[in-house]
Amino acid sequence: MWLKGVEFPILFHRQIFTNKDNSTGILYLACSDLDCNETEIETIYQKRWKVEVFHKTLKSNTKFTDKMCSH
Repeated sequence: MWLKGVEFPILFHRQIFTNKDNSTGILYLACSDLDCNETEIETIYQKRWKVEVFHKTLKSNTKFTDKMCSH
């Protein structure tokens, strides 16, 4: 499978899961490291998602704004 505008090969992994409301969800993961297997792709995604959740929580629960950095 190829992504439009991407000039190099990419691995795709389709992850099917059950949501809390018992509906089915599908997550498509892409990886440019052709040596990764499905388990490694899922592990990398899970670690990156934890970072995203941390950043969202940090922004939501603090009063950090872009203006704090300007002097």
